[in-house]
Amino acid sequence: MSESVSLQTPPPKDPDTRHWRWGQFHFFLSIVVILLAYYYGLKYFLHLLYQSVEIHNSVAKDDRAITIIFLQQLFCLGLLGGAMHCHVFIAKEFNQYHREKDISNAPMAIDFLGYIMQIIGGGLTGVILFFALKTGLVVVTSGSTAQVTDMPATLTPYAEWLIAFAGGLGTHHVKAFLDKFGQSSTGAQGKYGNEKNGKASQDKPK
Repeated sequence: MSESVSLQTPPPKDPDTRHWRWGQFHFFLSIVVILLAYYYGLKYFLHLLYQSVEIHNSVAKDDRAITIIFLQQLFCLGLLGGAMHCHVFIAKEFNQYHREKDISNAPMAIDFLGYIMQIIGGGLTGVILFFALKTGLVVVTSGSTAQVTDMPATLTPYAEWLIAFAGGLGTHHVKAFLDKFGQSSTGAQGKYGNEKNGKASQDKPK
């Protein structure tokens, strides 16, 4: 009687582990978006800087054109800050994905749309943060808001550029700062207003 030899085949690998490398392509569009934001943000900022030099050197200065160029410069620097924020985030996410090697944790293919909105929001946040800080400084020093709309007359306003870049880089921190500022100025104590006072008024006997 011949003994039948049963060959044991090794169990198949987990498809999530075996095909984890394909998930790397989901990062591709997001990386392209960040690189394009760096390229166009820096390109247009240098272009606007060249335009501002021409206007300042012209005989008849156009204050309105200087203001528009200055605001565009702030937006470009906020854009660059938003791109840096996104590239730091995606680098951490990519490293974590390589450690886990699990395709189920790969980002969605349409995540690049979120990065686009985040970068554009960084540009807007840079402009908003500049006006928020300038409004607070002008009100504290002069007691009025008459000079809030005055743009800097210098050709290279480094402080304003730094504020815009920092606003784009820390969009979430700026949002928290504006929330705190709004709560302190309005007296609100929570998401829906002065919840403590409202609760206290409800607990009072009629």
